[in-house]
Amino acid sequence: MNVKKSTKYGIPLFKVPFPPELTVEEILNSRSENRLKSKAPNRYLIYRLAFLKELRKRTDDNVSMTKISSHISSMWFNETTAIKDAYKDLSEQVENRLTEIRQKEKLVFINKNNSPSRITG
Repeated sequence: MNVKKSTKYGIPLFKVPFPPELTVEEILNSRSENRLKSKAPNRYLIYRLAFLKELRKRTDDNVSMTKISSHISSMWFNETTAIKDAYKDLSEQVENRLTEIRQKEKLVFINKNNSPSRITG
């Protein structure tokens, strides 16, 4: 398969899918259990995930993460406000879902005074 590559980065040339093809659950599933307590990835990090997902579809080559980072950053800089806003919306959806998950994980303990106290895990 003849794939055009960026001569500067040696990475296949393509646009990151728009609207984003990543789902909230896909983003959460890529995180470890401990990272579910951290805040959601920002719009740029989700764009980066979308780029990596698309790159894996297009090539089996191992491309240096240093080269990929520079390339993604350059692409992000040139994206429209509409595209950046779509990734921001997705980031907010992930944060909302993380909040729901954290709410379900709240535990109630009885302290020595026999009054309930909430402790988040």
